[in-house]
Amino acid sequence: MAPSSTEIRGLFQGFPGELTDSAPAFVKSGTPGSFLQFGGLEEAFADDVKLEIPGLGITIQGAETLKSAKPHPDIPDLADVIQFDQPGEASVSQVIGGGSDEWSVAILKSKAATRTGLPWNHETVVLMHFNSDNKVDSLKLYVDTKHIQDHLQALKA
Repeated sequence: MAPSSTEIRGLFQGFPGELTDSAPAFVKSGTPGSFLQFGGLEEAFADDVKLEIPGLGITIQGAETLKSAKPHPDIPDLADVIQFDQPGEASVSQVIGGGSDEWSVAILKSKAATRTGLPWNHETVVLMHFNSDNKVDSLKLYVDTKHIQDHLQALKA
């Protein structure tokens, strides 16, 4: 049995949230690390959690790798993309499932200013599986691949 949808929403509340004064400490420090940010959900990762981003061909295995500053060579540092001195927002707009269902879906939305000047207005759908210990053992992120690829190309320019 998975946590309830309300509990799952609560786990995501640390997901960068308001990107200005109330930003998490890692953002305020100027070293936010990996572009993959899951807030408090990271505390619910099983040691062998597997993350897949099918549209980008990315697979990452293991909680420690996912929590690291550089979990995958194709994923940039968050501070390389987002301007944290500008207003932005991130929110969980919907959580479906959880409770008696071992699967849950969360819809994450974010808006921010970027270092390249391209607008960041993004939505991600996260499919999560919870094991018998209520730990996340599988994550699939469905992202707007064109949006992400445009930002990655702009960073290289």
